[in-house]
Amino acid sequence: MHSGHGFVVGLAILTLTLGACSSSNSSRYGGRDTLPSLRPAPTAPVEQSTLPPPPGAQTQPGQENPPLPGQEGQQGQQMASVTPGQAAPLPANGQPIEKTDVLGQWTIAAAATSCPAFVTLTGWNGGFRASTRNCTDPDLSKVGAWNIENNQVVLKDINGAPLAVMNRTGATRFDGQFSDGTPVSLVR
Repeated sequence: MHSGHGFVVGLAILTLTLGACSSSNSSRYGGRDTLPSLRPAPTAPVEQSTLPPPPGAQTQPGQENPPLPGQEGQQGQQMASVTPGQAAPLPANGQPIEKTDVLGQWTIAAAATSCPAFVTLTGWNGGFRASTRNCTDPDLSKVGAWNIENNQVVLKDINGAPLAVMNRTGATRFDGQFSDGTPVSLVR
């Protein structure tokens, strides 16, 4: 009879042990058997705006090209004359540019073509190394360096001669023009 009694005692100890484990676990969550629910994280509202046409886009006859973002009210402004090999100056729009804002992979576009552009902090003639890949536009394929000058991004050839000047027009966009007046954009 003792063997049956030992079985009952063992079963009672096992039941008490399991009961103690379950009650200690539930006490962690305020007596509930489930994990507490989490509130959703707040999100910021999404802003919406209309994008400008891509550089070199054709407009309807009699229709004027809209100004680039950040250049509203500057339509009547004339650019200073530029000598060959020198980038056309653009009025600085006052948005500060840090080197880290320009680093990385971009899409560079001019006229009706675009290609990948890579911007690094490797020292190069007149600034830092930049390169483009598989560009059919001759101006885009000349890009070999860049720098920040007068709060503007200046694209340069491999010898450090200025090719284009661009202003920040968005968090991930720079717009400007080559020395011949051709619009150019860096976009991510």
